Amino acid sequence: MTKEELRAAVEAEFAKQQGQPEPQAEEPEVEEPKDGDPYQTKDGWEVVIDLKDGSGTQVFHDPTLKGLIAKLTKAQEHAVQTGDIPDRTDRGDS
Repeated sequence: MTKEELRAAVEAEFAKQQGQPEPQAEEPEVEEPKDGDPYQTKDGWEVVIDLKDGSGTQVFHDPTLKGLIAKLTKAQEHAVQTGDIPDRTDRGDS
């Protein structure tokens, strides 16, 4: 139990003993994951990657964070072998 949860439980019990209505727990702020940031789902871990080249997004999912990293590694290895990675030397500066 976190300090915040413990504090809320103590405040609720104190309010109950004083005959006051229980304070409402604040809804935790849910931050939208940024592109490429892994986030936890009810079934495990997920990451959404958009290469912004018009090909759409790639979604990787695994029950464990370690498994998700393994899948990302395998995808990168496959991209390097097939040449499906963007040429980073051509930045359009010329």
